Amino acid sequence: MTEDGEAIRAHVAEVRARLYPTIQVDRFPDAKRLIDRFEWIVSNWEAGRTDGRVIIEVVNEIAVAKQLLKRPLTGHFTMVYEPRTTLSGRSVDFLLRYGAARQYFDVKTIRPLDPRDVKQAWEKYGELRLLFPTNADLVLAEQWLGVNSGTFSPLRVRNFSSMR
Repeated sequence: MTEDGEAIRAHVAEVRARLYPTIQVDRFPDAKRLIDRFEWIVSNWEAGRTDGRVIIEVVNEIAVAKQLLKRPLTGHFTMVYEPRTTLSGRSVDFLLRYGAARQYFDVKTIRPLDPRDVKQAWEKYGELRLLFPTNADLVLAEQWLGVNSGTFSPLRVRNFSSMR
């Protein structure tokens, strides 16, 4: 499938204009890191070093960050981008901290090889919810999408809770 460079450039401009302001808040001191990652990926795409699919993955992370920051939590919370979660240095996409509670969120883009199969792939992930342990949940958030078309793909969010 051929990329539509003009559509991607228009989408990048929309992300900058509409999503950046929603995540640049005190509760998310790592917003600059996420924005810098997006800008780095866009510059690589513009230089021909990557394809537009990589842009979509970080747009989905920005869209999820926006939604997480809107959560109605009772206490003050902060959000961390790509915190280290193991001794191996691996990370998840987001950590929400409030009091002693911790919630971890990992964002994955559902991108079937054939864009006509998006709905089928989406439904398959819904079936996987039954395989998740009780302290984790699979949230299929179609309304959180950066863009939903043949080029831009749905996403899934894994939520791991911890009361440490």
